[in-house]
Amino acid sequence: MDRRDPRNYRQYTNSNQRSQYPSRMNKKDRSKMIVSLTFILVVICAFLFMLYASGNSSPASTGNIPENTDPTAPETTLNTNSQIPASTEPSTPTAKVTKVIIDPGHGGFDVGTEGSGNYKNEDDLNLAISLKLGNELQAMGITPIFTRSDENAVGNTKELDMANRVAAINSSGAVLEVSIHMNSFATDSSVKGPEVYYYEGNANSSESMTIASILQTRLNSVSGGKRSYKHGDFMVIRDVNIPAVLVECGFLSNSSEEQQLNSEEYQTQLARAIAEGIIQYLS
Repeated sequence: MDRRDPRNYRQYTNSNQRSQYPSRMNKKDRSKMIVSLTFILVVICAFLFMLYASGNSSPASTGNIPENTDPTAPETTLNTNSQIPASTEPSTPTAKVTKVIIDPGHGGFDVGTEGSGNYKNEDDLNLAISLKLGNELQAMGITPIFTRSDENAVGNTKELDMANRVAAINSSGAVLEVSIHMNSFATDSSVKGPEVYYYEGNANSSESMTIASILQTRLNSVSGGKRSYKHGDFMVIRDVNIPAVLVECGFLSNSSEEQQLNSEEYQTQLARAIAEGIIQYLS
């Protein structure tokens, strides 16, 4: 082919252009392409908007811990100069006060069992041991409450005295009650040793029996006695709403035990044994 021939050159050139460049698109093809490009652009814009929205959302606003946060790890970004908001400051817990109510039997016009010779009557011995028991409990972190703390009775009559004791016990908020008494057995002066009574028949009978068992064991170890705890139908342990026991600390009808019960040292030993038994029960 002679390229110098203008006709041949034009023919070659036109042929070459058709092979390198596609023919011009028609209207239908252009419409399809515009729709496709528009769709792609919309998808891209939606994707970018979602990324932007998720990037600006705070994890705390959902109430969840972020997945890449270890809740047990120490905070490393805390500003130590910042103040803790008042609403997030931990409150100081109120210490729980454990109270035990002590009921020194008799008092005032009601002396109980009379002592022989120069020895004290029951009401005075009950109060002496009760006050020592209160001191022992206080030293162990227990708050003692008393139905009476002096030589006076709690009422002008026996019925009123007993009713007032029961009312004081039931409104005390104490976890248990211990009533302190002295025993007597006129027909046999050889009988001796502490005895613990509980009432069998109210809502707290099971707990009262447990306390009675513990105190009886402790008191036997101090006195050398071998007596057992038992059921007793006494108003101050029957008509109360907390576990309760009545402790007969010994027999004033036994001369040697009466002498012991008037001893400050022995009174302290009995009081400590009762206090330790109460701590054992509460533990």
